[in-house]
Amino acid sequence: MTIEREASEPEVQPPAQQNMFEGSNGSNAGQTDQKSRGSSRQKGANSLRRLKDRIDFTVKELYRLREENTSLHKQIDSLRAEEPGSVDGTSIVFTESPDVLRSQIEGYIEAIDRSIDLVKHSDSSPSPSGQVSD
Repeated sequence: MTIEREASEPEVQPPAQQNMFEGSNGSNAGQTDQKSRGSSRQKGANSLRRLKDRIDFTVKELYRLREENTSLHKQIDSLRAEEPGSVDGTSIVFTESPDVLRSQIEGYIEAIDRSIDLVKHSDSSPSPSGQVSD
């Protein structure tokens, strides 16, 4: 089955094809098209290079994270394998040396003792009515 067009109907082309050769009348217009194609090729090449760099970086990061994950699994397995001995509950590990830790704790104890003494002295000071509270 053939569809016949009337002679007065113009041939309809898709929009992309209608503008494809617009402005080219055999003059130097083709040179600017080549320049714009060259710059678009350069942009495309630059985009492709950046994409490749990002992919390479992502692959390297994935390998690094896999290695770190493997290392962490090994650490977890070794911690699970260790016998806690007779200690019940969670063991506490301090980063400070025992002497530094002891002096810090003693400083806290002294500060608490001073606070308690201040509260005791303020309670034992004479009240405005002249009576001493117990």
